[in-house]
Amino acid sequence: MPGCPRNKDQLSLNYESIMDSLDHQIRSFKELKRELKESYSKKLNRLDDKINSIRESMSMVEGDSREALKEKLRELESERQRIKEEREYYVNDLMEELQLLVSNKKVIAENKRIEDKRNNNLATQKGVCPFPSLCNKRKYCTKDSCHYDECDNGHAFRRS
Repeated sequence: MPGCPRNKDQLSLNYESIMDSLDHQIRSFKELKRELKESYSKKLNRLDDKINSIRESMSMVEGDSREALKEKLRELESERQRIKEEREYYVNDLMEELQLLVSNKKVIAENKRIEDKRNNNLATQKGVCPFPSLCNKRKYCTKDSCHYDECDNGHAFRRS
């Protein structure tokens, strides 16, 4: 079948490229969310400045001018509410997409772990892991060697 991995190395490369792609997409979505929030915050701050300016001006005028300012104030507050709702909609939409990407990444990693375990590719199965019962990575590590000297609270590290 064209495009399908023919051996274990190709499968591993496909897995790595998929995970890299998902990592890139997750970073992009997080950056987009940050930029979106920042952009909406700037819009809201400008509107707040206008609203505060109108409120200050209202104490200095009377009659028709005051009513016109009240109307403008209602319009700006309505616009502010619309922008807040729009921001929430887009941020929530991005969060749903981000959660889906993270979920997909976890599923792919778990499937890879199961496949590695089935094929005896895990470092603990190969006998190269010096801390098979302690290491946090024992369920998915497929390294052919381990250069760590100690493992503390599930995290392997090198002393030298």
